[in-house]
Amino acid sequence: MIHAGIIGAGNISETHARAASEVDGVQIVAVHGHNREKAARLASLYGGNVYADLDSFLAHEPLDLVLVGSPSGLHAEQGIAAARRGLHVLVEKPIDISTERADALTEACERAGVKLGVFFQDRAAPDVRRLKEFVAEGAWAGRCSFRGGCAGTGRRSITATRAGAGRGRSTAAAR
Repeated sequence: MIHAGIIGAGNISETHARAASEVDGVQIVAVHGHNREKAARLASLYGGNVYADLDSFLAHEPLDLVLVGSPSGLHAEQGIAAARRGLHVLVEKPIDISTERADALTEACERAGVKLGVFFQDRAAPDVRRLKEFVAEGAWAGRCSFRGGCAGTGRRSITATRAGAGRGRSTAAAR
């Protein structure tokens, strides 16, 4: 069983929660959101304890993976905090609002030895399934590249590496 936490309690987080609840072997155990009412509603629909404080949320046990659906400018900061606690990170696109912050999150996940994935709203359930498989395999290198200024533009230009697969294996078509 993979124990997942949701960061953010807005509309996109409900998409993440719904997708995660559709995947066998994934259970939502915690929800963090600044709007307590929205976070409580999300938890009542999909499960999990509600936390207003990010540190308390990240300390929830058990917790293996966080799904980040907060405002884009918080993605890297929250993902880095999760990675430092040894939690895998699946973040809503864009990974953050600048390439520097996107790279900082990628590097933090690499240093921590955790997986990093990017959620695409139109493929939410498959993304959760894929990350679950990668976590279970232990084979995901977690490197995303945002060269060419795509972070924050809405264009998809993301590459990722699986161990043994070589660089540049595309996880999403460029848009």
